Amino acid sequence: MSDIIRLILPIYILIVVGFVLIRIRYIAAADLRGAGRLVIRFFLPLVVFAAVAAGDHDTALHPAIFISYTIGSLLSYGLGYGTALLAGKPHGVRAFEAMGCSCSNSAFFGLPISTFVFGQQIAFDIFAMALLIENLIITPLAVSVIEVESGLTWAKLRRLFAGILTNPLLIGALSGLVWKATGLGLPMVLLEAIRLMTPVAAPIALLAVGGAVAELSLKTFRWGVIRITLCKLLGHPLLVGATSLLFLGTHSDLGTLQAAAIVNAALPMMSVYMLFGIRFHREDVAATALITATALSFFTLSALLYLLR
Repeated sequence: MSDIIRLILPIYILIVVGFVLIRIRYIAAADLRGAGRLVIRFFLPLVVFAAVAAGDHDTALHPAIFISYTIGSLLSYGLGYGTALLAGKPHGVRAFEAMGCSCSNSAFFGLPISTFVFGQQIAFDIFAMALLIENLIITPLAVSVIEVESGLTWAKLRRLFAGILTNPLLIGALSGLVWKATGLGLPMVLLEAIRLMTPVAAPIALLAVGGAVAELSLKTFRWGVIRITLCKLLGHPLLVGATSLLFLGTHSDLGTLQAAAIVNAALPMMSVYMLFGIRFHREDVAATALITATALSFFTLSALLYLLR
């Protein structure tokens, strides 16, 4: 267990550093957000493209991995919606809580952790898979369910899919898959230039996570926070793990990829979850859930990695 803690402790140290830098106002929050945007809009899309296009694995296209993660995420969405329903919450709040249970912070959080634990190639393959599933299936479903209450129109759907399809990370992953399917290689000079960005992207992403948490404030602790946090950190990986066993079994040659997919499901929810909290006047729940899930994920991820080793 001590080996696992030593493995992921540097990741959380960087998150804490980002948190402290913003809280003591050593750097402006806008500066760290700008660095995070540079990583998301420029560094990571290129790095993901190169990793997927030149990779030796087909994880993002592997049917069993893809289907098991998708079904597990949908079941986690249903679990979040169902627990909020049992708590007597209205439709909008149920859909808001369900989104927090089924969408991981794959870009800022998942990629650095998977790289540390499983290596760069598997990390980028799982990241590409998660991007495709979350952006093409889970997020459109969640937003559509949320908007049903106020009237789902074609105009809203067009705006939704326009936003999704212009996501730089998704464009990078899809472009990498298309390029790989052509069988063409990437020029070594281009690969070397892109690889120079890889060591920069991960630490900045982790600092940005800490900075984002520092800008939030811990509000009144509500039952909704407990439901969302438990569902995301425990329910999502358990359901992805169960569906993975169903489709791949325990003796699959994709065992490492199964483990990486389960770890990605065990991450805290995506940072933009706050935007949906504001939509339903639950920004206090969203902020508290993000802080709580980020803090507790150190313990849940440590335990999960120990069980998966």
